[in-house]
Amino acid sequence: SHASFQLYRSGVYDEPACSSIQDDHCALVVGFDATDTQLYYIVKSFWKTSWGNDGYIWMSRNKNNQCVPNMNQSKTTDKNPHVRKQYTLLLDIPPRFQWDHANGFCGEMSLQCIGLYYGAWISQNLVRSLNRGEYLLQPQSAKDIRDPLRTLTLLRFTYEEWDWRNAPQPQFDQFCRWMKRSLLGKHPIIFGIFLPSMNCEDYDHIVPAVGIRYQNEDDYNCDDKVIYYDLYDDEKIERCMSADKFSATRQSISMKRHVSDGCIPLDVSIVIRITLS
Repeated sequence: SHASFQLYRSGVYDEPACSSIQDDHCALVVGFDATDTQLYYIVKSFWKTSWGNDGYIWMSRNKNNQCVPNMNQSKTTDKNPHVRKQYTLLLDIPPRFQWDHANGFCGEMSLQCIGLYYGAWISQNLVRSLNRGEYLLQPQSAKDIRDPLRTLTLLRFTYEEWDWRNAPQPQFDQFCRWMKRSLLGKHPIIFGIFLPSMNCEDYDHIVPAVGIRYQNEDDYNCDDKVIYYDLYDDEKIERCMSADKFSATRQSISMKRHVSDGCIPLDVSIVIRITLS
C-alpha cells in the first residue's frame, strides 16, 4: 500500500499517486458518505484499530477509481446479484471513557462525546454541575431538581425527546424507526440500556449512538445495526435493531444470552436526539 495510506489518521484520503488499476492491500468497503465537498467510501482495514480512524479509512469516491475501491465492490456484486447492498453512516465521534465514581458519569460522558462532534469541549463535571446532580434522561420524581432538558438548553444544544410518555407499548420498533431517522439526519442520540448485572427500573446505563448500518434509508429493517460506544472501552459496538436480539425487560435480560453490551428496554425507551441551533 502507498506510504500515505499507512500513515492515514483522519479525513478523506485522496492520493493522486495511488493506482487506479493495481491493488496491493485487502480491505472491506462497508459504506459511503460525503462531506460538504467530497464523496468518500467508508473502508475497514484488517489492521488493528490503532491504525487510521479506529481501523477505518475514508477513501475518495468517483475519482477515476483511485486506489481501486470500486473494482472489488463491483466484482462482489457480480458474483452474487441477490445480495442487498449495505450502507454505513458513521458520525465523527471519538470514543471516550467515563468516570466511574459517584454512580458513574455515563450521561455526562455521552454529552461530552456529542459536544466534541459539534466542536465543543464539555467536561463531565460541568454537565453534572449544570444539572444539579447526576445526569439522567428524565427526572426521577416531581421533586427531583435535576432537569436534563434544561441542562441541554444551558449547554446551547437543541434537542428532541422521543415521546416515551405517550407512545404505545411496547415501544421498541417505533423507537428504532425514530432512532434510524435521527442518525440518518446526522444527529447523534443518547439512550438508555439495561445491563444484565444491574437492577435499575428504567435503564442502567446511558450511551451515545454514533452510526448505523442499513439497507434502505426509507424504512426500518430489523437487520439494520445501530453503532454505539459503551464508554468503558474504545470499541464500537454494533447491534441488530431486532426486538429478539436487542430488547429486553428488566426481568428478561438476565435470561438472555450474549447481551453483555446491553439491551434497549422493550416497553419504554428513553432517548434524546441532540442538535445545534
